[in-house]
Amino acid sequence: MHDATVILAITAMALVTYATRLAGYWLTRHRRLSHDSRALLTAMPPATMAALITPGLITAGPADWSAAVALLLLASRLPMVPAVALSTAIALVLRAAISAGGAGS
Repeated sequence: MHDATVILAITAMALVTYATRLAGYWLTRHRRLSHDSRALLTAMPPATMAALITPGLITAGPADWSAAVALLLLASRLPMVPAVALSTAIALVLRAAISAGGAGS
């Protein structure tokens, strides 16, 4: 039962996220956006990502700090989803390496 609740919550969050994206496209489909409006909309995903990640970095270890730096570098070259996926993989690998190094000591 617990797994069904988690899957339902994730599905609901995905649908709400998708609905907000569709609403934005729907509201602006017949409007010409100014340069400032386009700049604001372009800046929103990185700003949102920073707002989500920053509180966790306060108590983070070296693997997470390294992944955050990697995310900054990757996000300047890649779309947000691949940048987040790659930086998450970096965090996982570094956490495993750090815990493996500490276990042998």
